[in-house]
Amino acid sequence: MNQDLTALADHLRRSRVLVADVDLALREDHRFLVLKVVHRDANEQLLSPSPIVDVIWHAHLIDTMSYMVMNDALPFIIHHDPRGTHDDDAANRAHWLDNTRACYRARWGDLLAAAWDDGASSAAVRERGARRASVAQVSTPTTANTQEVVKVTLLLPNKRDKVLFLVKETTSVAKVVTHFADRIHAHLSTLRF
Repeated sequence: MNQDLTALADHLRRSRVLVADVDLALREDHRFLVLKVVHRDANEQLLSPSPIVDVIWHAHLIDTMSYMVMNDALPFIIHHDPRGTHDDDAANRAHWLDNTRACYRARWGDLLAAAWDDGASSAAVRERGARRASVAQVSTPTTANTQEVVKVTLLLPNKRDKVLFLVKETTSVAKVVTHFADRIHAHLSTLRF
């Protein structure tokens, strides 16, 4: 599964998805797909992605040519069932996400908490469109495979929607703010943090 995902990464950087570290999110998506293959979970009966991985997976799904190339290299097609997103299936999704976390730990050790913990699961990755945001939460750095990552959650003006950023510990706040402004096509002077 060593597919060139440069086009997908470029698309994600220009898209409405607010993921600060696209390369890191793609790595976690790749690991999720490896688990799907290793555990022969072609039909979403065992493993579920975290919200961040789900965003990346859906972006890959809609790039049908790239997704087909990936599936051709696998021993089976990894299917997607849109019914799995319904609220009445929340218990199964939570169970499958717990399965994914356990399988991830068994294969790679500690989870990258900013991509897989309950906080990331409850904070949906949102589309851009808001011009103002306030910082709701900044997590402490989490060590995972010697990579320091910080989860930053921005609460949007409606006080319900959150935007989750995954950034390296060394990333400056100015870079996050600039990236956020660029992604929502807003001038820095129109944003309040």
